Amino acid sequence: MNTFFERLKEERIRLGINQADFAEMAGVQRRAQVNYESGERTPDAKYLEHIASAGVDVLYLITGERREARVGFERPALGDRERLALAIEVVTEGLEQADRYLPPHKFSELVLAAYDLMADPVQTRDNIIQLVRRVA
Repeated sequence: MNTFFERLKEERIRLGINQADFAEMAGVQRRAQVNYESGERTPDAKYLEHIASAGVDVLYLITGERREARVGFERPALGDRERLALAIEVVTEGLEQADRYLPPHKFSELVLAAYDLMADPVQTRDNIIQLVRRVA
């Protein structure tokens, strides 16, 4: 079984965030993030609270087991049309919050990425909006 530190790095990579941005989001210096991922130091509860709000499955970090049920988008199972409509809505909201505009080809790429993320039951609407704001 892999360690907490390996799972932390795995979760960061799963979310597609580099160490510097992840550290900033978690409220620590990049060096601290490097130490957490190498096992040299152990993060505190405040750190875990910050990364949980960004979509990291903290239960998985601690136990090595994924949550089977998360609130996420509160969806039993979205059809393709509903998921696409929701992806457009989430991307639009994230861009509005970031006060950004994207040309149509970039907007559509971001919508497709959000659409794919929505298939992951670990992701929530707020997590995806935060990711949109980060990449916008």
